[in-house]
Amino acid sequence: MVTTIAREMHLWRLLHAGRNPLVRGIDRLESLVVLAMVALALVVSPMVFVVGGWVHENATVVSDRQHAQRHQTEATLLDNPARSSDTVSATWRSADGTVHTAPIVAELGDRRGVHRTIWIDADGGATQPPLSHSAALVQAGLAGLSVAVVLITATVLVLRLIRITFDRRRYRDWAIQWATADLDAAT
Repeated sequence: MVTTIAREMHLWRLLHAGRNPLVRGIDRLESLVVLAMVALALVVSPMVFVVGGWVHENATVVSDRQHAQRHQTEATLLDNPARSSDTVSATWRSADGTVHTAPIVAELGDRRGVHRTIWIDADGGATQPPLSHSAALVQAGLAGLSVAVVLITATVLVLRLIRITFDRRRYRDWAIQWATADLDAAT
């Protein structure tokens, strides 16, 4: 906690250095780079909403298309599901009256003769339920959140790398200055 406060105070002093002769050129450069990175992050941050909106728009189109192409129908289970199987054989009629028989995903409590509502596609084959509008909204939110996490992580990593690089430069300069001071003191 103290280290974080010390770094923030260091940054504050760098940003408000003015003509302080104790502030080195590398310190001023670091403050400019930090300001540029923060400004860049603020400029790029609307990408979160752009990506989220784009994903929501595309997912909504997919959802609408699936709702138009898929329909619910009543299926009758033909046998009891085996304990080792995730499917059970069932029969149903498609919209044009054609009878279909195929395996469908078994649910808890399934047994022979039970009627279940299933989703079918345009050809009458069993399929997954269409994407709901709430699922499209969740996808958009997760996409936006993912972009935000990537942007924040990238900004923090770049700032940390810059800080490490500049600190190494400061340490090298201090070592040279101490060596010079030791030589001056010896004479």
